[in-house]
Formats: sequence, structure tokens, C-alpha cells
Amino acid sequence: MIKKAQEKAKSKGIDVDLFKCDFRKLGNKNIKKYDCVLSTWNSLDHVNNEDVKLTLREKNRLVKDKEYVYLDSRNWEFMLKRKQSF
Repeated sequence: MIKKAQEKAKSKGIDVDLFKCDFRKLGNKNIKKYDCVLSTWNSLDHVNNEDVKLTLREKNRLVKDKEYVYLDSRNWEFMLKRKQSF
């Protein structure tokens, strides 16, 4: 999926750096700063609150000043049931 997205971006003249990793371990990578750092679908719903806090700090560290951290969740009922409070 990442390879396809990179090929599509390249065909449109867009230079994008895409990679797959465990979002709780972003600090383990030597990563540059980005215009946007994102988590999609239900990834944050499946980790404990401390891991969510760690992840949000890491994402904030990786995004350029005055740029964006994008979070998307589609499983609010699951989060409410687990009493997530991040």
C-alpha cells in the first residue's frame, strides 16, 4: 500500500516520505520534521492511555512548528466502553 501511494504521488510530481512503523516507537527512528504527522482509523483506540500520551508527544515532536498532527478515529463506542480518557 505504501509503495502504491508513493508511486501515485510521484506520478503527480509530489515528493512524499511514507513509511510504516509502530506509532509508539517513533522516537526509535531518525526522522526529520514533517508538515503533517497522522494516525488514521482506529489505531489509538487499541493502546492504553500512557501509550496514547507517548504517541501524541512523539507526533508533536516530529511535526514542524505551526503545522499539523492529524488524528482520525472511527470507533468512539469502543473507546467509551473502555473508558479511554486521553
